[in-house]
Amino acid sequence: MQYDISECITHALTKGEIREDFIKKVIKENIQNVITLKGIVVSNGFQSPQIDLIIPRRNAILNQLGEQNIINVNDVKYIFEIKSNLKMEHIKKLNETVNNLKKENPNIKGGIICYKIECLEKYILKHFGYYYDNDLESFQKNEGNIKYKYADIDYIISFDEEKEFILSKDILGDFILNKKVPILNNFLMIFNNSGE
Repeated sequence: MQYDISECITHALTKGEIREDFIKKVIKENIQNVITLKGIVVSNGFQSPQIDLIIPRRNAILNQLGEQNIINVNDVKYIFEIKSNLKMEHIKKLNETVNNLKKENPNIKGGIICYKIECLEKYILKHFGYYYDNDLESFQKNEGNIKYKYADIDYIISFDEEKEFILSKDILGDFILNKKVPILNNFLMIFNNSGE
């Protein structure tokens, strides 16, 4: 509903910021003591693109410049891009950013939160080890050793009412697909203890 309500705004940047602010508000209202930031993450000369949602560790050193923050990769727990309309190019770009950040902090988690998916859901999920079984009319996990194209991403969260899911990486590095709707409760569980 929030996506549809904000759709009347014609200025793309303002519309995007409203949608980002809504996601941050939902997290803050439901998870105690969580800090949500936006800005850039720096790591040994690498500077990330502007990141929509940064969850820092407790006692992180924050360098605030206006509403933006510059934060060292070792002070970050999660980074998320928030997209109105997810495209494959967004996944590729985030994977490259997270790959660079994990070189210094392998514990950092990165993901994408989207309101809508602009391509076929099965096209995204095939890159994370899933295929659509027409007989079962559901997504199934490929068996065997899977080489993931975007292995550095930890989460893809889709609030698209026709393609709602959470894709998350488990402790072994495999991707788990959760399509149990509504996904909001499982989405919020990601941020529990996020300040550690």
